[in-house]
Formats: sequence, C-alpha cells, structure tokens
Amino acid sequence: MLRLKEINEGISRAMAYVGNLLRQAVKGPAEGWVTVLILMLSVTLAVSSVAIADWVPMPGLHLLALWGVMLGLALAKLCLNGWLLAMSGILLGAYLSFHQVTSLVEGATRLERYAEVGSRLFMWGQALASGDVRPDTLPFSLFLLFCSWLAGFICSWSLFRRHNIWGAVVPSGLIIVLNLAILEPGAQRPLLYLYLLVTCLLIARLFRVERDHDWNSRNVRRLPPDSRLLPNAMTFALAVVMVTSFLPVPSGEVGPVAAVWGRMISPVRLIWEEFAVVYSGKGPTETPVSKDLFPSTNPFEGSTVLREEPILIVRTRLPVYLYARSYDVYTPKGWETGDTQMVFPNWTAADAPDKGLQKRQRAELSVEALFSLAGGEPIYVSGYTLDVSIGYQLEVAQPVSHRISLVGSEAEVAKTAGNLPLDLQKPFWQLWAMKNASHDVLTEKDIRLVMPQDVTVVSWKSGRRGIEEFTVERHAAIFADVFSVRTVGGLSAGNSYRAIVSVSTATESDLSSAGTDYPGWVTDRYLQLPGSMPSRVMYLAQELTKDVETPYGKAIAICNYLRTLDYAVDIEAPPDGTDGVDYFLFELKKGYCQYFASAMTVLL
Repeated sequence: MLRLKEINEGISRAMAYVGNLLRQAVKGPAEGWVTVLILMLSVTLAVSSVAIADWVPMPGLHLLALWGVMLGLALAKLCLNGWLLAMSGILLGAYLSFHQVTSLVEGATRLERYAEVGSRLFMWGQALASGDVRPDTLPFSLFLLFCSWLAGFICSWSLFRRHNIWGAVVPSGLIIVLNLAILEPGAQRPLLYLYLLVTCLLIARLFRVERDHDWNSRNVRRLPPDSRLLPNAMTFALAVVMVTSFLPVPSGEVGPVAAVWGRMISPVRLIWEEFAVVYSGKGPTETPVSKDLFPSTNPFEGSTVLREEPILIVRTRLPVYLYARSYDVYTPKGWETGDTQMVFPNWTAADAPDKGLQKRQRAELSVEALFSLAGGEPIYVSGYTLDVSIGYQLEVAQPVSHRISLVGSEAEVAKTAGNLPLDLQKPFWQLWAMKNASHDVLTEKDIRLVMPQDVTVVSWKSGRRGIEEFTVERHAAIFADVFSVRTVGGLSAGNSYRAIVSVSTATESDLSSAGTDYPGWVTDRYLQLPGSMPSRVMYLAQELTKDVETPYGKAIAICNYLRTLDYAVDIEAPPDGTDGVDYFLFELKKGYCQYFASAMTVLL
C-alpha cells in the first residue's frame, strides 16, 4: 500500500508539473509573445539574406530557423541543467538539418534517403581528407541549414534563458554582415534596413521587460502603467532607418569609408573562398585554394548560379575581352596552370608587341573594382599588358627546357629526336651528323649556330668528342606568355586602376589568310592533350573540319557546331573517371561557359 501511494504521489506531481507547463505555454513566456514574435522576425530576416544569396538548394531554411527559435524558448524555460539542455537542442538541430537535406536526394523510403545522404557525406569527407575535393554541394546545404537552425536557437536561448541582448542579436546580425562582406549589397540592402529596424524594437522590448522585472521585484508601482516605450521605439527606429536609407551620399565622401570596409572584409572574403572550396568542390581549382579568386587549377563543376550584381565598371574606347588568368594544361578533370614565375616588368624597345606582331593597337582601360583585392591577386586586363597604374607583377611561364643527348644507339637517338618539338628535330639531326662525321670536337658555338634563335643553351656535358649532352631553354617575349597580371599591394573596393594594353585589330580576312608558322613557345606548350583523351572526341574534331582548309575556317566550323548545343547552368558534374569535354559533347550536350570554352580548345 505504501508503494502504491508513492507511485500515485509521483504521478500527481508529474501531472501537476505538466499542467503547469501547459498553462505557462498558453499564457506565454514572462517576456511576452510580442518579444517572441519580434525575435522570430529578426531571425527570419537574417536567414532570408542567405536564401536570397541562393548559394545552394536549402529546403525548409526559414522553417528550420523558426523551429530553432521555438525550441530555444521551450528549453530555456525548463528548470534543468543549462548545458545539458543546450547540447540537447544543438543535437536535435543537427538531426533536423540532416532530415531536411534528405529531400535533395532520391530514394523510395526515408531510410534509403538517409543512407544516400550519409554515403555522400562520407565520400566527401574521405575526398577532403585526401586533398581531392569532390564537387558536391550537399555538405554545404547541410551546413547552411544547420547554421540557420543554430542562429535561431542561440538567439532564443540567450534571450529567454539569459536575458542577454547580445546573444539575441549577434548570431543573426553576423549572418547579415557576412553576406554583405561576401556579396555586393544589392538585394541585401533592404533586408539590412528591415533587420536594423526590428533589432531596435527587440532591444527596446528587452529593456522594458528587464525594467518591469526589476520594478516588480522591488514592488515599485507605476501610475499610469507605461505602455508607450515600444511604439516610441518603433517610431524612432523607423525614422532613423528611413532617413539613412534615402539620404543621397556623394561618392567622394564614401571613398574613405569604402576603403576601411574593404580592408575589414578582405580577410573574410579570403576565408570564405577557402571555405567554399571545401564544401562546393571549386578547388583546388577555380577558386580558390591559392589564396585568390583564380588559383592554379580550374575543375569541371556541376550546377552554378549566375548573379546579377556588378563587379567591375570598365571604361575604354575599344571593345575588348577581359581576362584574369590563363590555364594551359588540360586534364580530364579540368584545367591547370603549368610552372610559372612572378617577374617585375622591365620593358625594352625590343619587347614591345608592336615590333613583333601585326594588326595590333594600343588601348587604355579604366577599371573600377566593386570588390576588394588582396595583394597578389589577379586583376582584369586585356590583350598584352604594357603598363598598369598600380604596382603589379606578371605571372609568366617558366621557360620550357629540353635535355638532348647525342650519344647512344640508333634507336635511342631516334627516340630522343621524336620527343623533341618539330623545330628542334632538324637541328638535332644536324648536330648528331656533325658529331659523327667530323674529326673536330662539338662545341657550344656549334650548337648555338644550329639551334633556333629563341633557344638558349643553359648547360652541357662534354666527353672525348666534345659536347655529348646539353640542355636548352625556349624563351618567349615577356609580353607574350603572360598568365596573369597581379597586384603588388591590395585594391580596396571602389578604387580604380588604368592599364595600357595592346589588343588585336585583325579582321576576318586577316585571320583567314594567316599562316601556320607558329613560334616554338606556342607549339611547346599549347598543343598537348592527355593520352587518355577519348577517341570519339578526336574523330568529332576531324569530322567537323574535314572539308575546311584554313585554321580560321576550322575554328569557325567547330564554333558553329558548339552553337547547336544548349546553354544551361543546372547540370551534373562529370562523374569520376570520365573526361570533362567528352562528357559534355556526348552525354550532357549542354553546359555553361567553362564547358563550351574547354570543348572549343580541345577540339581545335
């Protein structure tokens, strides 16, 4: 009987506790439902800035953030260990974020979708650990969903558990600021103004709640009751936001502010680009992992988003194509830049492109960058760069070297000759004949006389019959083989630079009549393809150009064929083990600029 009585008392206490919780839920928190609604609105505005950015698919983004607010409120009011409650809320948020991501994958049952997401996350993690980042946006979707949940939960927990206004505002404010730092304001600006308005109301509301709590605890009576604080705060905040948003500000006065802002957010952007590579698979490639927007590799990727925010304002009297960096090595996974070196330009009259190339004209560009550039990042130029108004360096190709041996069996010598560029094969056979026919020893002077003018002998090894082995390097005019033009210092957002460039003015007739006597520095570097290139790509190139005689005509024939394919940004990345161009031409048959440009280059 005693045991039964204890059980009944326990049940009664539990029922009373639950009933008290239900009454409290109906009545609302001590801070009032108005506080809850204002907090939910502030978190919703912050999360909306992520939704507008449209980084990746994010199903249920707003709903997840609001659930975070409500769970934070519910747990904050429980009289249990705070750390235990907080960790429970975070773990629940992780599960709900994972559950939301499963809607992005296919599967007949929920369990199958869970397994698919888990498998993709595991494979992505393995690839990340090995340094070979997979182009998969699923981890990034999961991360953004969880961050949205976390922002709502932390804001709510801080407000209703700690009555800490900083904890209630900073997480959501951080989301707004990071979006402003990474993107140009554009559509983010109205959200920022609304967020500031709502944040002012939230601060005023919490101030009143804290003041009322303090007065009530000291039995301070107010006559009449103060009910004007929130409307007054609303009026004041609205007036401030409206005035600041509509005030015309001369651009000259904004310059110093823009410079400070650019310096502040430059590290944020660099960190973001490193971070985005890890999650979206844009590297070690088109962006970043080399601390700039255009690193040394540029892989084939899947779906992309084209934004409408301006990034440059360019003024020039001639129509020009802008470029930031060139890539010269094709691989099945994308493009890479070969060995390069940084040099300070030291022009001479002999280096001027006007002396060695025809049909060119000098032009001046004025470029205003609407985003900040850190020191060492590429700037946007055109044609051959002759001068830039800011401190700059040139990223140029390392000279191509060839090690040549004149000894060995006839088969070994023939193999050595076959591995050399075409313009070096004839000089090689001349030197080999001289070495075997003459009684005189072969000297460095003999080699220099036979080799092309753009080739320099850098080392040699002598034997009894003179030089038996030597190494030569191919040199291009410094203006010609430039991969990028890079800032020495930095460039703040809103600042400009001028560039003097040499651009082509060749007409269609000029291009049609151009010959095929290409310089050695071109054929050494820009005609190579991997041995794994699928044969059907080669057959397609031959079929498209079989009735065309001139190189220009072949380029037009290939271009016209590519115009029959669809332009699309919502595509699948090439599967592992496939060639990117082959996949684009024969499987996808649609894609965006990276695929069209790569296919054109490879087919040519």
